[in-house]
Amino acid sequence: MTVTTGRAPAMPEPPATPRIYVASPLTNLARQQRRSLGCEVKLVRATIERVTVGDRAGNDTWPVAIYSPFGNTAPWRRDGLSPAQVYEHNLSEILSSDALIVLADRAASAGVGQETEWAARIGLPILYLSSAGAVSRQIQGTPAAITAIACNGDSDKLTEQVTAFLRRWRSRIQDGPRRRDSQRLRLQPLASRLQEKWDAAQDRTGIAVRCNLEVRLIELTLAEPARLAMLSADAVVMLCAELGITLGTPAAQLSIPATRALILAAEQERWTDTKVEELRLHGIAATALNPELDLGTLDAWCSLSARVWPAA
Repeated sequence: MTVTTGRAPAMPEPPATPRIYVASPLTNLARQQRRSLGCEVKLVRATIERVTVGDRAGNDTWPVAIYSPFGNTAPWRRDGLSPAQVYEHNLSEILSSDALIVLADRAASAGVGQETEWAARIGLPILYLSSAGAVSRQIQGTPAAITAIACNGDSDKLTEQVTAFLRRWRSRIQDGPRRRDSQRLRLQPLASRLQEKWDAAQDRTGIAVRCNLEVRLIELTLAEPARLAMLSADAVVMLCAELGITLGTPAAQLSIPATRALILAAEQERWTDTKVEELRLHGIAATALNPELDLGTLDAWCSLSARVWPAA
């Protein structure tokens, strides 16, 4: 059956199961609003359960995990979390998710807006459901894979839209864990180098000021490689320059034996050019993490391929 996550650690490990993040307003809700949103969250969960497991013929099921701040970091839970901890917790959950479903109330919610922007920035498919009669034009105009619908309190329409969204984006959601693992592998070498240089830096405040970043933002970002994707390219370039890290060095290449082995493995396994290029990037990242790694054999590349595409 579909897995529903409880309280997760601040930096969850990349799960093998696809994950869907269900966002909703949490602050300054009247009692009736809270009850109404609670019912909508339950309806979304039930719909996800039905679409991914319940109404599938034979063994064609695709269980997903669900995370919702409504049941985890809501202010009425009195969990003792600080605002900074809530921010980091929900950011980590977004980065560990493969789709976002937003239940937007009639009133504005800063948190929901931020979660929507996070999801758009990392390319998650987004379903934005407004309980009002119209959706903000700015939300509709977001340059992302976003579907914005005004349900106007119609539970049947909500169920219909969630069902259509899941079926439309099924393949992308199912492929999410592999894509997240691939991203971590690509970003890990740079994140490790930045963390090492940052730990040794004597003037962290000065570095942060010159990069136009907060010290806490730098430290929060370097704590998890996937968070580097949330920084602007300019911020990453500036931070690397301040810490003495050169991007795109000639060293970031495969050795000649590894390149030969990759070409031979590609011919033997009939890999597409797209797959070969992705494996090449994974090989560069893997050797940066472990300089002793030998990718000079066909078996080594087949092993790396099996790690990147375990179902292949």
